[in-house]
Amino acid sequence: MNKKVILLSLAVLLGLSAVAQRMPKGSKYWIRGSYTLSVEKGKWVGKLYDLESKNIEFAKTDTLRGTAIEDNYQRFVFRDVKCDQDLSENGPGLKFYKMTSTGWEPDSEVKNAKLDNVATSDMVVVLTLDCSNSLGNNFNDVKQSAINFINILEKACPEGNVKLGIVAFNSMSYADNNTMEIKPLTAANKEKLNDFITNLQMGSNTALYYSIDKASQMIEKYATRNYREGSEVYEGAVIVSFTDGYDNASIDAKLGTKGVDFDNPYFKHVNRIVREKTINGKQLESYLIAINSDDADSKENGKFARLLKGVSSKDDNFMMAKDFNEVDQKFREMGESLVRRWENLVCIVPPAHEGQVCWVLGTSAAPSAQPKTKSKHSHSDDPHFLGVNAGFGLSFNTELDHYPVYIGGEAAVRINDKVMGGVYFSTNTLLDLSFGPLAIVNLGGHDFMFGAGLTYRPGLDYTGYTTSWEPLNLRAGMVWEKIYLFFSGGLGYSNNKNRSTVAIHVGYRF
Repeated sequence: MNKKVILLSLAVLLGLSAVAQRMPKGSKYWIRGSYTLSVEKGKWVGKLYDLESKNIEFAKTDTLRGTAIEDNYQRFVFRDVKCDQDLSENGPGLKFYKMTSTGWEPDSEVKNAKLDNVATSDMVVVLTLDCSNSLGNNFNDVKQSAINFINILEKACPEGNVKLGIVAFNSMSYADNNTMEIKPLTAANKEKLNDFITNLQMGSNTALYYSIDKASQMIEKYATRNYREGSEVYEGAVIVSFTDGYDNASIDAKLGTKGVDFDNPYFKHVNRIVREKTINGKQLESYLIAINSDDADSKENGKFARLLKGVSSKDDNFMMAKDFNEVDQKFREMGESLVRRWENLVCIVPPAHEGQVCWVLGTSAAPSAQPKTKSKHSHSDDPHFLGVNAGFGLSFNTELDHYPVYIGGEAAVRINDKVMGGVYFSTNTLLDLSFGPLAIVNLGGHDFMFGAGLTYRPGLDYTGYTTSWEPLNLRAGMVWEKIYLFFSGGLGYSNNKNRSTVAIHVGYRF
């Protein structure tokens, strides 16, 4: 009987091994998921779910929706991607593989996945622009730098995900009368914004604090009207300011007038806004580009720089230009830094495919695997294992005399890429207590479970057995994504006779 059980166990394990799942062989960097395609409101929509990755991090989501592009290819955008390899346009990118009846196959007609500027949310930007007389002959250059900034944003995101407004200032009244309300930055609106900047005129005074305050109110009003609290569509809000001198005009009767420089009540008011204000759950950001005029010092640790850092949301958001050529450079750097926030990993899937898909870095790491079942677990990558099981067995004291039912659990932690180590515990209706060390080992792409320990039998009257220890308790089985199966067996001595047990167990991992 024992030989038959052992042979049956081996046959089952071999059969299970034939259909076990395998990770992309040899690959250090990959993203994998299940892909479906359906029609919604007359449009083809692809979906990715059960997403897993190795050495590539991204913002996790239960289901990632695609966008139909040319010939209904589906474009998927992975946000907040982190990888120590070059995934930019200059790098090789991730090669696309699809699961077929014969395993993973590459599709050379699908563009490699790379980082690209694809907006998935909206950013609200207000440009506050100094139009004071101290700019003199450089005023046109400043206006052109601001236009270049707007052009960079529109070119990178022509769909209007950038919502942009302008506050031009010298005096407070000039700021009130020279404001362009926030609107989507499309090609048509870009021309209106650029024309607005071109037509600006210089005047007396520098109401910087008032303009930043006004910009924050514009943003709050627009965001409240257009986005619900915590909306994923709302990326955040940014104020980008330019000035060439100290504020000398901002005043508010409610704030008071006593105090200069760092004790100026309007400075303190704006400092609180840019350092503490949140709009729809996102921290307001303030950046400031400055160039010193005759009445401002140019030292990085001087009063001028320290005051302007105080109206930036953090010190690093302040940029001092040495000359007006560098002002243009700073505006370009500012625009490019905002654009990089939409530098997301773009992955393409052909429309005529459903099932498993995988993107792998490099050409030598082609996966060779059999189809993977839908799951949110990857047992080859998980740092720990926790499961419970139930089973049914046979008990022999020379001959068959009991049919015990088992329950138990397993826990293990990862030791390296191939091995997890831990413990197991089980009991049954005979109140046998079995426990011992456990190992989960990856062999040839399959995960096997092994255990070896002891069994204690209390010898209660109704069991018919004497109290005893079984010196050998063994288990062996297979682990899938959520389900695992193993056989257990024990050898011992009870009632002055040889004693043995065999059982089959099915477990569920969390």
